[in-house]
Amino acid sequence: MRVIGDERLFREKALCEKIGMVRDFAAICGASKEELDDIVQEVMVEAYQHLDQLKNVKDMAGWLFIITKNKVNRTYRARKRRERWEVNLENYPEDGMNEASDYQAWSAAENAVSDEMLCQMIERLKPPGSEIIKLRFGAGFKLKEIAEMLDMNYNTVKTIESRALKRLKKMIESEIARDER
Repeated sequence: MRVIGDERLFREKALCEKIGMVRDFAAICGASKEELDDIVQEVMVEAYQHLDQLKNVKDMAGWLFIITKNKVNRTYRARKRRERWEVNLENYPEDGMNEASDYQAWSAAENAVSDEMLCQMIERLKPPGSEIIKLRFGAGFKLKEIAEMLDMNYNTVKTIESRALKRLKKMIESEIARDER
């Protein structure tokens, strides 16, 4: 059902008047204080984008409650996933890169290549190598966790990481050699 003209304007105005109600709904549904403003904004944007799907303006409060409840639930699940995947970086790395020469190469690279340059090099790696490197060293995940997240075999992830690190090491060495000239 395509809503046009004055009816659309009427619906938009009615939606804008409900922002306080959406905030209350989000609080009732359990949104944290830190996430409340973001959730309200995202609910209002989603409601505005789908305003044509609302059959009757009188049902807007219930419709907004359902959208808000779903958004709060998605936000809660995402937060729980992030918390579950957090890793204690003091023991990092627990697997992979165990050779002393690898550590020496990376510590030398830290001084020779800027963070921006390193990020550009990582972006140039073939997928999923770049994603694995970002998850492994940027977010601090273990290979086993990355394998689960990417729905890949652990040994495959380990092989891709190894090849990506070798490629990255060559990129860094060629950058160092270029700077020495």
